[in-house]
Amino acid sequence: MVIFMEKLKVFIFIIIFCSILILIYNINQKSDKDLKGIQTSSIGEGYQVIEMQYNNDGVRVYYPYIASGASEDKLTQWNNLIKDDLQAILQIYSFQPFAELEDSPLEVQPARLLIAYEIKLLNNQFLSIFYKADYNSPHSAHPTQLVYTTNIDTQKDIRLTLKDLIKLDSNFASSIRQWDFATGEPLNKQWNMIIKNIIKNMSDEDILNGLKEADKIGTGNPWGMFTYITPDTLGISISVPNYVGDHVEFEKKLTELKDYLNPAYDWNIQ
Repeated sequence: MVIFMEKLKVFIFIIIFCSILILIYNINQKSDKDLKGIQTSSIGEGYQVIEMQYNNDGVRVYYPYIASGASEDKLTQWNNLIKDDLQAILQIYSFQPFAELEDSPLEVQPARLLIAYEIKLLNNQFLSIFYKADYNSPHSAHPTQLVYTTNIDTQKDIRLTLKDLIKLDSNFASSIRQWDFATGEPLNKQWNMIIKNIIKNMSDEDILNGLKEADKIGTGNPWGMFTYITPDTLGISISVPNYVGDHVEFEKKLTELKDYLNPAYDWNIQ
């Protein structure tokens, strides 16, 4: 009986141990899936995108490498623009807490930065990339998730900002309040109401000034506004307080923005 009980204990231990391993594996798989870029039908035919990964000292970045679909020179320019923006994003988070002090606290927990991407559009006019940066530092009051974007004119091989794409005026600024939340943002109805009140209480002048500075990575973008393009919509991400999610995305159909779209670009509106 004693031998049987000992074998039973060993068997139960093996089951629990295996269950823990499976749980850890599933968590890691889910984390990687959440972090990795999403390849969507918004990528035009003929383009090949390779997902790249950068890991270094608490920083993990997933980013796209455009491998084919244009001349080698154009691809090089696009990929360099992507890397330049990523460098600018990383620069925002590059600091060493207490580095200026002579005595640093022992066993300082490292900060963690995870950046994921989604290609919103890639065609013969635009490349639009949407980044989410999850940052967690023991020296911050709470984790944050901020949004950044890269928009590229694939004809001229230059980086674009909102003021390149849209005729910005007070009417456009005011219309932002009536834009739709992007699908799934925000999930909480109370957040929805709070966010609408935040936007409602911003003056047209403040919104317009924010839109004029949109898409700047780093200083000079007071409202943390970043824009992206999908096949059918223009999206704007705006920073909001942490307690309502750090950021929110609004979208408007391109067909409803015809009066504001820069006619120099091929919007491919159906």
